[in-house]
Amino acid sequence: MCRQGEPEDALLRRRVADVLRRSVEDLPLSTRTLGLLRKAHVKDVADIVLKTEDELRYYVGLREKSLDELRIDILFPLGLSFGMCFDRRECLLDGHGRLYVPPEE
Repeated sequence: MCRQGEPEDALLRRRVADVLRRSVEDLPLSTRTLGLLRKAHVKDVADIVLKTEDELRYYVGLREKSLDELRIDILFPLGLSFGMCFDRRECLLDGHGRLYVPPEE
């Protein structure tokens, strides 16, 4: 998995990119949740984590059950949360400013 000579930073960025590019179509979601995400043009995990819960409620129309489904079944196992952002180095940060490091597979 690790390419010889590849810097650690590049490896981390590639792992983060792989997690964030996962299509919502490939996630084990209920029909209702998937339908609302499609309607709001949410295409991948990055589109989900870069939004806050309030944004997902208001703009996407998700209710508590769908938010719990995303939070508990999808984001938590990947070490992700709602409302994440990128810093100047294009590193993904959680809501507390901590660097996101994806779990090992």
